[in-house]
Amino acid sequence: MVLVDADGRRYTIDRPRTAIGRSRDNHIVLLDPSVSREHAAIARDGREFFLVDLGSLNGTYVNGVRLAASHRLRPGDRLRLGNTILNVHDAAALPHRPRRRVLDARTQAVALEAGLGLVGLLGAGWLYAGETATAFILLVCNLLFLLGGYGSAILTRGLLLMCVLPVQLGLIAVSAILLHRFLRRPGW
Repeated sequence: MVLVDADGRRYTIDRPRTAIGRSRDNHIVLLDPSVSREHAAIARDGREFFLVDLGSLNGTYVNGVRLAASHRLRPGDRLRLGNTILNVHDAAALPHRPRRRVLDARTQAVALEAGLGLVGLLGAGWLYAGETATAFILLVCNLLFLLGGYGSAILTRGLLLMCVLPVQLGLIAVSAILLHRFLRRPGW
């Protein structure tokens, strides 16, 4: 059995129990704030699969009906967990396609921090991660540093520029590393 989301990501159900939720500890991680940390589970019994809600706040729906008990899954079922829709398919009926690598939200935040930091927008990754105050402080401090550094470089005919760029690259690296550590905390 395979679950397919709206973006075409496939989740193969191949273990005796598959946990679904927002927490990284689940087998299927859904980055949807309306999905509970431990939202639902699929239990395999031979060739049959049963979906059960784990007491989630927003509930689990199959074909528009909220689950009150365990439900035997069939190809064609449409699951809704929070705002996430998953369609149930028979694995043998789906055409094979090469797997494409999808960046998760954590990787996207660190990439934004490093990439946009190079053009003076240090703090963009923190903003993407929801840390608005940290992002604002980094952005303002970085802009002040750049204005001071480049202004001094003009006065010294470019000599100080050789000091400004390595420091800027160091700040970007430190910010990206700290953001990576921040995003590894439980619950993110």
